[in-house]
Amino acid sequence: MVNFKGAFTKWLGPITPYFSIGAGYMYFFSDSFKAGEKLDGGVNHTVAWNFACGIETQICEDLTCYVQGQSVIGSLEEPRQYFPVVAGVRMRLF
Repeated sequence: MVNFKGAFTKWLGPITPYFSIGAGYMYFFSDSFKAGEKLDGGVNHTVAWNFACGIETQICEDLTCYVQGQSVIGSLEEPRQYFPVVAGVRMRLF
């Protein structure tokens, strides 16, 4: 995915909200089950796009922690949509 990250406001307080939009490539692998019997799921490759909203706060000059919710949509034969929630730490190297 290639993403663009932007801010909702110029205000950079202790907790900063942000958004992210992007598009890219999705590799989708699935095993399918139906009422106890296994069906073939398969592998698919497709174009996908995403939208995310989150908040971040700076721990120190080089470390930032964040939490974001995201919507990822893949345009398969039957479109797939996922809603991952991600938390982590970003480290600035330079």
